[in-house]
Amino acid sequence: MYFGTLVDPTDRTRWTDAASLDPEWDRRAEFVSRMIRPGTKVLDLGCGRMSLRQFLPNGCSYVGCDFIARDAETIVCNLNIGEFPDSAAAVANVITMLGLLEYILDVPKLLRRVAGYGKEVIFSYHPTGSFRRRIRARRRVGWVSDLSWRRVDDIIVNIGYRLVEVRYWTPEQPVYHIAPR
Repeated sequence: MYFGTLVDPTDRTRWTDAASLDPEWDRRAEFVSRMIRPGTKVLDLGCGRMSLRQFLPNGCSYVGCDFIARDAETIVCNLNIGEFPDSAAAVANVITMLGLLEYILDVPKLLRRVAGYGKEVIFSYHPTGSFRRRIRARRRVGWVSDLSWRRVDDIIVNIGYRLVEVRYWTPEQPVYHIAPR
């Protein structure tokens, strides 16, 4: 949960600058692509450089969604103010959110919305403890959500999903693969 006073923390200046999209995130996308079956229709929320697309298995289709148009086909929406790519979610088999949830004000609300489509979901998240020093460090990098490991697990259960698997991109950043119960 975000404890600041911002109504919409989306940093248009940061996300418009392509230099703010870390090329290291491409390696995470490649790592995650191994969790996706051939022939899958993927909706990539917070698609950034859209690097997941290039690593997908054969026969997959890809739709990117972000706050900023990354190409002519990007679905543009601001998830922090309730915009959502409903039509793309309806036809997807898997919805991915890599490096996105740290920037979302109300993570449970967004995950409930995603869960409403009954699709598999793959997301990464940097869980935290309750130490103030760590919260300040999160704010310095622009993160607005502060969920503990346990809270992430509770949200998964509360939205009616089950854990398929967890893989660790880094020791601090698990990648969750969840599906409806």
